[in-house]
Amino acid sequence: MQITIVGAGNMARGIATRALVGGHTVTVTTRDPGKAVRLVDELRVQATGAGRIAAADASAVDTADIVVLAVPFDAAKELATAYGVRLSGKVLIDISNPVDAPLDALVVAPGTSAAEEIAEAVAPGTHVVKAFNTTFATTLVAGQVSGAPLDVFIAGDDEAARATVGPAPSRSSPPERPAATPFTHLLARNPHGPAVNRHRSPTRRTTPCTCAPP
Repeated sequence: MQITIVGAGNMARGIATRALVGGHTVTVTTRDPGKAVRLVDELRVQATGAGRIAAADASAVDTADIVVLAVPFDAAKELATAYGVRLSGKVLIDISNPVDAPLDALVVAPGTSAAEEIAEAVAPGTHVVKAFNTTFATTLVAGQVSGAPLDVFIAGDDEAARATVGPAPSRSSPPERPAATPFTHLLARNPHGPAVNRHRSPTRRTTPCTCAPP
C-alpha cells in the first residue's frame, strides 16, 4: 500500500516503522521539508522490513491509499478540511487526542470526539479511522511490550476502511499475527483469551488517552 504520513515527529516515526515492517511504501510530508528528510534518512538506516520510504511535498497525499495525520488535533482538523476532495476515496487515519496544552481538559464539546469532528470536516467519500492514539511512540517503534505483540485499537464506521488499517481477527483464531501484511502489522489481543475485534465507531465516545503525543 501507498501510505502518506503527514508529520515528522515521534508518532510519525513509530507509525512509519510499523508500516515499513509490513512491507508498505511510505511517504513522509510536513511543513518543514528538512525535518521530513531527516526522519526518512534515519528510518532507512534503523527500520526493518521490505517497505520503502521517501520524503515528499504535500502532493504525496494525492497518490496515497492511506493518509495518516500524525499531528495534533487542531492541525489534523485544519488539514482534513484543507485537503478537501483530495482525500475522497482514501482512508484517513486520525491519531490525535483532543486535549489542551496542560493535558487536563478536552477541546471538543461533550458528546463528540476528535474523529467525529474530523469526519465532519472531510470531503464526502473520505473514510476516517481512529488508531494509534492510545499507543506510545516508543512502543510503536519496538512493535512489542515485554515480548508481547503490541495492542493497537482501531475505530471506524466503515468496515472496509478498518480492515485496510488492520483486519479484525475472529474470536476463535489464535493470537498470532496474520500471514497478510495490513498497515498496522499488529493484532489487538485479549489478555483473557484469543484475539478479539477491538473496533468501535468513532461516533461512540471513549475516554481519550494522552499517552501518545505526536
